Amino acid sequence: MRLVLAADLDADERKAAVRTARSSAQGFEQAGIPMCCMQPEHLHFSFRLLGELDVKSAGEVRRALVGAWETAVFHAGLDGFDVFRYSGTFQVFWLGMGTGRDEVFGVETELDRRLRRLGSVPEVRAYRLHLTLGCVRRQSEPSRAVVKPLLAESPTDPVRWTVEMVTLYESRLSYGGASYKFIEQFSLPQQKVSGGQS
Repeated sequence: MRLVLAADLDADERKAAVRTARSSAQGFEQAGIPMCCMQPEHLHFSFRLLGELDVKSAGEVRRALVGAWETAVFHAGLDGFDVFRYSGTFQVFWLGMGTGRDEVFGVETELDRRLRRLGSVPEVRAYRLHLTLGCVRRQSEPSRAVVKPLLAESPTDPVRWTVEMVTLYESRLSYGGASYKFIEQFSLPQQKVSGGQS
């Protein structure tokens, strides 16, 4: 079971992200690079990939996230259109994190503290903060050098929203891309709570 801790977009910002994804994909298609966009219901900003866990460990992670959080509700914004991978061919195009980096660091720090209480911390992979918009269809894998000029020309709708809760998902990978199964949501307080325990 592959778990992801994420923040859901509100309805208006989900629409803005969809517009960016579709207009960018159209530009790539015109350049002969077939793209597929994420389904709107699967668009969310991921804080952390928690790796592959068995059912027991996944249950322990879920329980570790229950209870009052310290990181307060915050404003977030996405910008910086780019692609993975950084050398050779690329597979995914995305928007990077802009506004809210400090608060995201707070969520991640609190997440680490909660996981340490388990005694056995799940695998935490190196990760760059982003919102996945879509991916290259498998039959076409252009180099980043080919894609770079298209990135500069890709229109980007501002994506700005208020993060009021964090959501735990199960990520399921397939040939059609990733899909996400909702597990549970955890509310953030209106004001930061001090005095976290280590």
